[in-house]
Amino acid sequence: MVLPCSTRSRGQLAALLCIMATALLGGCPATSGTKRERSKRPHVHAVVAWSIGGAQSHSAYKDNIDAITVASPAYYRVTFGQAGDTALVDWDVTNPVDRDQAREVARAGGAKLVPLVACLDSCARRISTLLAKPEARKKHIAVLLDAIKRDKTDGIFVDYEGLNCAAKDFTALIQELSAALRADNKKLGIAITEPCGVDPSCKRPGYPFDIAALASSVDYLAVMEYDYAIDGSDAVAPRDWVRRGLLRVKREVGGNIDKVFVGVPFYGRITRGLTSDTGVVWSEIHARKIQGKPITLSDKSYVASKLSYKATVEVGGSRGKLYWDDHATLASRIRLLESVGMRHIAVWRLGGEDPCAWSVIRAWQAKRLDAEVKCQR
Repeated sequence: MVLPCSTRSRGQLAALLCIMATALLGGCPATSGTKRERSKRPHVHAVVAWSIGGAQSHSAYKDNIDAITVASPAYYRVTFGQAGDTALVDWDVTNPVDRDQAREVARAGGAKLVPLVACLDSCARRISTLLAKPEARKKHIAVLLDAIKRDKTDGIFVDYEGLNCAAKDFTALIQELSAALRADNKKLGIAITEPCGVDPSCKRPGYPFDIAALASSVDYLAVMEYDYAIDGSDAVAPRDWVRRGLLRVKREVGGNIDKVFVGVPFYGRITRGLTSDTGVVWSEIHARKIQGKPITLSDKSYVASKLSYKATVEVGGSRGKLYWDDHATLASRIRLLESVGMRHIAVWRLGGEDPCAWSVIRAWQAKRLDAEVKCQR
């Protein structure tokens, strides 16, 4: 960062250095110890960051906003009224995101604020029946536009998982929403599920996302390359599975590849039944306590083919498997996505991740990922 001489020069030596710097750089170099700020130039490697309610997630969001290009806090879930029309409620009604704080942090950090709207599982199946109807799509789009205006955001990030509609119907929704947003200079992102499933040939019957058409219509296309095994029986995102999905996306997006954000996990999985939820985060593993239950680990190893750590875990006398990621696995995932020609990531989700992961991201954005990444936990 370059600052005017009058704000930095102290004493004759400082003044001389300032004059020299002005001749060469147009201003004085900032001294060490200055507050970290976003570069005035856009990052070559952009980051979509999804956050949720609660102090832990907000702290990660605030502390790392300089490395975040698109801030996407989980604001909304789709719900249905008695007449079948859609409406929006808080993504987590018991612990909602503080929208004023989220907006303040994004604005101060220079990030776009494009909050997440989710419609999952039973919601997605229900909304699927509406997407074939132009009038129903129009009403749903109006609901989304009202939320953007009310909450003073830069757009919306659509995450509809579990759709059973025709791909053309979801595409119609996104194209119509995109047109409405662009008329108001707003941004549109969508999150799509991994496109290959478990089939090595990468055929996925009933896949509701026309990747090529969607990539042409949105600003950010996040491909959720995680949740290979949500029951904890395997890693969250094994290498070959991720690579197959990315290669399919690359073929289909064509010249829109720079809109692609590869989803990377900031979480792991534990064998179903050992805890109330199979999702775990690095801070829980580091503290040896998952969802309030003490754990013991044995046979820990890094499995390169899984891009993950693996261990045997014991919780309350029961044993199972535990898979998780940290900053080193993140670096490996970044190298994998770069090997297929992609350069942006989307992280789910902030809060509880290995803090050194952000050192990796900043090194990557500064084109220093191949050097030793130094961080302090």
